Amino acid sequence: MKLLIINTTIAFLLILSFNLYSQVNTNEEIIQCIEFTIGCRTIHGDGKFVIKNNDEYIKLLENNRSPHPDCINYELPYIDFNQNTLIGYESGISGCDFPTVSYQVMKTDNNYIFKINIIQKGNCKRSNLINTWCLIPKIENESMVEFKINIF
Repeated sequence: MKLLIINTTIAFLLILSFNLYSQVNTNEEIIQCIEFTIGCRTIHGDGKFVIKNNDEYIKLLENNRSPHPDCINYELPYIDFNQNTLIGYESGISGCDFPTVSYQVMKTDNNYIFKINIIQKGNCKRSNLINTWCLIPKIENESMVEFKINIF
């Protein structure tokens, strides 16, 4: 009975905290994020990307093209950078199986937050690649993008 009361109290406090946080940050807006795939890239460490023009986009592949034979003639999918911005996160994480990854883009005033939640599966030393790309409506050149990575 005591455990039920403690759990109920904790749940109530968490809901109350979330409601208070939501009221304080009412200027946050969820931005539509279209999942995007870029093939034939090799990943070297953690990478956080905000791609605002075609020159930056082309460099993604020029500097990190996979040596796999199928990648010799690979071309990046077309993006209209007059209308869109591409944001991405690449990394590796240990685990016995591929992690579960979820993400969301939030806008606060004129800045953006790319929230990524990664659920690691097991304690194996194997490296599992995380390759998360999101196409969003064009952001202003002076806008900042903050990456918040949570690993569970």
